[in-house]
This record gives sequence, structure tokens and C-alpha cells, in this order.
Amino acid sequence: FAQSWSRIRGLSASAYGATFGHFGVGLTVLGIVGMTAWRTEIITVLELGESRELAGFTVTLKSVEDLAGYNYDGESGIFEVSKGGMTQTLQSEHRIYRVTGQPTTEVGLRTTPLGDLYVVLGDPQENSQRPAWVARMYYNPLVSWIWLGALVMAFGGGLSLFDRRIRVGA
Repeated sequence: FAQSWSRIRGLSASAYGATFGHFGVGLTVLGIVGMTAWRTEIITVLELGESRELAGFTVTLKSVEDLAGYNYDGESGIFEVSKGGMTQTLQSEHRIYRVTGQPTTEVGLRTTPLGDLYVVLGDPQENSQRPAWVARMYYNPLVSWIWLGALVMAFGGGLSLFDRRIRVGA
């Protein structure tokens, strides 16, 4: 063990940088694979108080309120997201800009190290018995690992710049 530890400590900064860089590539690839292979989504109509299950989360539409911004009108949806006894409130907005009539949405986002949950409030549904809205819910697992991998690669590249052999010529 002592000899192995001595050899590890004797490695150059560029060797450590390459190790971190390759580890970062691995994290990025795992993030991309997880996001594309295991992504789930639901597009549904929700009435107030109604819930849907998505990737272990229970998403409930709690309320919808009218919005009036300085250049848009719209609706704001309050969603309650629960999983494993933990509850969080997400707010999503459906906006229509007055000048252009262009509709946009502001997503409600819950980010964790294992995945991101997106909740989007859509158009109101006039043909239902009670007030209802289209809701889009997406779960992208491991998406934050893509960014973590990029940071680890950048750290590895920066660490390799401390290698004395590279700086001697300069």
C-alpha cells in the first residue's frame, strides 16, 4: 500500500488532469444516455385538485390564477409535487403577449442530482364539466450529470496546466 500511495503521489499534474477529464467524459455520457433512454413524459388534462403520477412523483394542480404583466396576460398554475413524504410547490405560467399575440410558457422546475422534473401549464379546456387545463410533465433522469461532467472535464484541463513539464518551454 505504501509503495502504491508513493507512486500515486508522484504522478504528474497532467496525469491527474487526464484522469479527471476522462471521468468527466464518462459522467457526460452517462447523463446523455440516462436522459435519452429513461425520459418519461405525460400530456394530460387536469382539473383543480386532480393528480397524476410520473416517475414516482405525484403532481397535483392546486390552483390557477390570472396574470397581468407589463406586456402580457396569462395564467399561473400552482402545482404540488410530492415524493417519499417530501412536498414542493412549483409554479408554471402560460403567457400571451399583447402586442404579438404570441403564447409562451414558463416551466415549473424541480432539480435533483438524479433528475429534473418539468411541469408546464397549458391551455384551458372549455369543453370539460369543471375548469381544466392541459398540463405537460416531463422527467429527465441524470440530466445534471451532463453539466457535472463538463465541469469535471474543465477541472481536469485546468489541473493539467499545472504540469511543470508543459511550462518549462514557456
